[in-house]
Formats: sequence, C-alpha cells, structure tokens
Amino acid sequence: AASLVLAGGALAQQNKGLSDEAVKKYMDFGWELTPNTFTPPDGGKTITVDKSKRKDVMVPFDVARDVIQAGWWSAEAQLCGLTEEQTANFRTMMLRKEAEKKWTDQQLLFMRSLHLYIVMARSGQVEITQTGEDGKTVVTRQKPSRSGPCPEADLKRIRDYITAYQNAGPAAPAA
Repeated sequence: AASLVLAGGALAQQNKGLSDEAVKKYMDFGWELTPNTFTPPDGGKTITVDKSKRKDVMVPFDVARDVIQAGWWSAEAQLCGLTEEQTANFRTMMLRKEAEKKWTDQQLLFMRSLHLYIVMARSGQVEITQTGEDGKTVVTRQKPSRSGPCPEADLKRIRDYITAYQNAGPAAPAA
C-alpha cells in the first residue's frame, strides 16, 4: 500500500520520474489482474495466459510506463465524468501497441490489465489485504485521487492531453 502512495505521487508528475521500483509494483498488481483466459466481448479468439510463465508475458519497463501514463489519464477522465475521452484514451493506447506488431496476445492482455489496475487504483476501486507476521489482517482501500466536481481548467487539461495523445498516435481503423 505504501508503494501505491509513493507511485501515485510520481504519477501526478506526469510519469516522468516514476522509478523502476514503482513500475515493478504496478506491474505486479497488473499481473494479479491478468486473467488466465480471456475472450473479447466481440467473440474474438480466446487468449490463454500461463501464469507460471510470467517472464514471457511481461513487457519492458518503458512500455509499462507508457501504459501506466495512459491509465493515469484514463482515470483522470473517468473521475471527471469524461467517459468518451476515457474510452478514446484507452483505445488509442491499445491501437498504438497493436500497430507495433511486436507484442503477443498475452502481452497485449497484460497491458490491458495494467491499464485497468491504474484506473481502478486512482478511482478508489482497489482494496489490498495483507496478513502480517503476527497473523493480523490489514485491509487498505485506496481513496480516489480526486473527489467532487472537476474544475473547468482540469476538464480542459484532460481533454487537451487526450486529444493530443490521440492525434500523435495511429489513426483509428475506418468504420
């Protein structure tokens, strides 16, 4: 839980100074969320992840940092009620990773899970349960990174960032 607080502060600085240790912690939590099997809602092919072969599914730290940053902005959009921007940000990130054509289906699924973890953590949907050496269980619930209505300046900053992120990425496939 302490690492979440430290890493969360680093994310607030736009991901520039996110330490490898913080990235690793986020990757650990993202790994925990990665399912053994996943079938996309559109009925596409089922992806199977062998959880005993984590190193085959992990991505480099710089890629994880990119995913964490995208998750941070998606969470900001979610917390401010910017559903379309949140969705666009996630889709842009995934389109970029898919367009690189160097990631396995399992790695892309991990990236989805890492992104989801960041959104959940920043929006207060994560609860961590730890059992100490004394046998006592401690439950820590992450608080949302913001509460109440978002000021117009924040809405603009989030929209502007996500728009720039979209414009810098690959074009969405034609409908």
